Formats: sequence, structure tokens, C-alpha cells
Amino acid sequence: MPEFVARVGTPSGDVREETHVASDEAALRAQLAQRDLHVFEVRSRRVGLSVGGVRLGGGAKRVPRRQFLLFNQELVTLIKAGLPLLQCLDVLLERMPDGPFRRYLVDIRDRVRSGSSLSEAFEAQGEAFPRVYSASLTAGERSGELAAVVARYVSFVRKTESLRSKVTSALIYPSLLTIMSVGLICLLLFYILPKFSTFYVEFDKELPLLTEIVIGFATWLQARGLLLLGVLIVGGVSARLYYATPPGRLFFHGLLLKVPVLGSVLRRFNIAQFCRTMSTMLAGGIPLVQSLQTTSDALNNEVYAGAVKRSVAEVRQGRSLWESLDETGAMTDLAIEMTKVGEATGALATMLGDVADFYDEQVDESMTRTVALFEPLLLVTMGVIVAVLLLAMYLPIFQLAGSGV
Repeated sequence: MPEFVARVGTPSGDVREETHVASDEAALRAQLAQRDLHVFEVRSRRVGLSVGGVRLGGGAKRVPRRQFLLFNQELVTLIKAGLPLLQCLDVLLERMPDGPFRRYLVDIRDRVRSGSSLSEAFEAQGEAFPRVYSASLTAGERSGELAAVVARYVSFVRKTESLRSKVTSALIYPSLLTIMSVGLICLLLFYILPKFSTFYVEFDKELPLLTEIVIGFATWLQARGLLLLGVLIVGGVSARLYYATPPGRLFFHGLLLKVPVLGSVLRRFNIAQFCRTMSTMLAGGIPLVQSLQTTSDALNNEVYAGAVKRSVAEVRQGRSLWESLDETGAMTDLAIEMTKVGEATGALATMLGDVADFYDEQVDESMTRTVALFEPLLLVTMGVIVAVLLLAMYLPIFQLAGSGV
């Protein structure tokens, strides 16, 4: 049965969103009316394939980051030019190409026209847009500085994307090098080496130990190749299904943080992401607790997201942010000290921004050094493996030539 998201008002005056399963929208509205709930809107929630209760697809389609960034840059310009918000949306829709973002923006424009705020209209789109964005819009609307808040969000996205692009670019060449090296080894083991082994059978000579070991290993791989491939496929699918669950994501994200060298880079990357997001939220006028809640949802790593969520309850009870973060063990001493100073001086947003800038540079430098070390190490390792395979293939020929056969 299809799922629906209903925005309802309770008899006590509260407004909330609920997810329901019903045969159709009319049936759901009747059910909600029986509960004395006022229905503001009902929208369909797309659900993908599910295996064992794990969702494999579906949901709101995310808007491309670059397209969303360009939209916000243009929105800031139009707002600063003095155009009313509704007219800004109309102007942006005029030349926007057809696609998911345009359909979302049409719905947003219609909601704003019917009386909803811009933040409410974006939040109603579900997971299509980051929660950080709708929270920033809320702060901008309350403070009357919507253009400044959106401009600050644009700066936040630019810095975040710049760091992500540097990390991705640094990994492209080593990844291609690894794939090509593994492909060459597979070609030697599964195609070239079997041809040589057939040639050696014709000679009534004892093969060198290295050649026997390599041929035996290649024969074993060929005999069990399909089985190994099946195991890899089943293992990969099982890992993917487990990763789709909250415990699975927590396990794999924690495992990545323990990998030598890479774990250190990922820790600094997540701390930078936390500090950058918190700095943007606080500078936009969003309260500390709400900023923490929104930041926890924006973090990609479940270990850090869980640590921030645990600190929310303590901060809500009156504890300082630096103490609650220190107890999680997820933050570095530098991040804790800077947070402590920021809280004491009332410049928390600035201090967190400085920490984010520092760790952005650290991640960039670490990735550069790691790649510079990894590339020659990979080349030497693959060179040794290929050399051993070639030596195993040609060593019997050298022995035969030396014996005068």
C-alpha cells in the first residue's frame, strides 16, 4: 500500500507531520477526520524496493548541488535588488530547465503564494533539500535578513564542496591505477599463464618451485573462480543491505575511522563539517540546541552524528557545549578548546569557523601527502607481483635453454 505524509492540526492547536499507509488519499483524509484532526495537506511519499524491511531506493530525489548553489546565488541577487520574494521565484522559474528541481520549485512557489513561508515551503519537500538550508531560511525570516542568511549558506556550501572536490580529485588517479593493476594481474593469471602451463606439459622436466606455486595458484583460482565470484557478489549485496540499516551504517562508519591514515583524515573531515555547519547555523541566529539538532542530521558519518545527538540533550539541560562534546570522545582537543573559548567570549560561531578552516587545510595537506606516498608504494607492489608472475612463466624456458634442450 502507498505511503502518505499528512500535515495536520490537533485540537490543542499543534501542527505536525505524520506518515501513514492507506489505500488512497481520500481514505487517509477520512481516517484523520475521525481522529478530530484538521488536514492541511496530504502528499504521496515515494517508496522504493524493500528487502527484509530495508529500503533500497525511492524517496525524494536530491537536487544537484551545483544547480542548487546557482539558484541561491541568483536568489540573493534578486532579493538584494528589492524584488518581492514571490516575484523572485517567478523570475528564477522562467529560464529554469525542466527537471526535478523545477518541479520542486513550482510547488515551493505555489506554497509561498498560498501563504506559507519560504522555509516551510522548502521543508515540505522532504529530503530533496538539506535541513540545514530550511533551518537557515527560518532564521533569516525571523531576523529579517534573508539575503544575508542565504549568502552565508552559499559560502558554506562553496567551502564544503571545495574540500569534498579536493578529496575526490586526490583519489581518482590512485583508484584508476589500482583498477588497471588488478586488471593486468587477472589477465596474467587467467589468460596468459594457463597458455604457458599447457606448453610446459609437453616437456618431461621438473618445473621450478616458483613456477609450480604460481601455476598451482592460477589453477586453483580457475577451478573455483565462479564460486569466488558468487561469494564476492553475495558478500557485497549482504554488506549493502546491512549498510542500509542504521546499525550497519554505524558499524561501517566506525570501521572507516579506525583505518590507519585514512581514519585520521576522515576524523578531521567530519570535525570540519561539524564546525562549519554549526558556525553557519549560529551566525544565522539559530539557537544553539536547534543548531546542534540540525547539524546532527547534516553530518554524513553516523559516529559523529550520534555523538552530536547525545550532546543535544545535555546542552538542553544547561550543560556547556564543550563539556558535552568532550564526553563523546569524537572531537579533538583543539576543537574542544576552541569551543570552550568561543562559549566564554560569546564568539562561538567565529571560533568554530576558524576550527573548520584549520581542519580543511589539514585534510587537504594530509590527502596530498597520502596520495604522494601511496602512488609509488602501489606501483612498487604491483611491479613486484607482475615481475614474480613473469619470472614464474619464463624461468622454465631459461632452464631449458641452459640445459641445451
